[in-house]
Formats: sequence, C-alpha cells, structure tokens
Amino acid sequence: MLSTTPDLMIVHPDNAAQLAVRPLNRPRLREQLSQEIQQTKAKLRAADSKFRVM
Repeated sequence: MLSTTPDLMIVHPDNAAQLAVRPLNRPRLREQLSQEIQQTKAKLRAADSKFRVM
C-alpha cells in the first residue's frame, strides 16, 4: 500500500459495493449512493433523538 493511498476495512458487503461505485462517477449511481447516505443519516438522527429523550 502506498503511503498516500488511504486504506479501508470493509465490514458489510453493501459498503464494498458503495466504495466500488464512488470512483465510477456515474450520475445515476452517484445519485443513488447520495440518497442511501441521506436515508442512513435520517435513521441515525431519529435513533439519536429517541435516545436523548430517554
């Protein structure tokens, strides 16, 4: 591994697919990935707000 190349550890297969899509820079794939990221963020915010209420 080159010193200027970031290394990654893939835990879930979905993450590997998302990582593979990023360098392709295809608008449709980029939009789908962006939507999935936004959905994940929304779920995390909702879970966080429920936790804070407790």
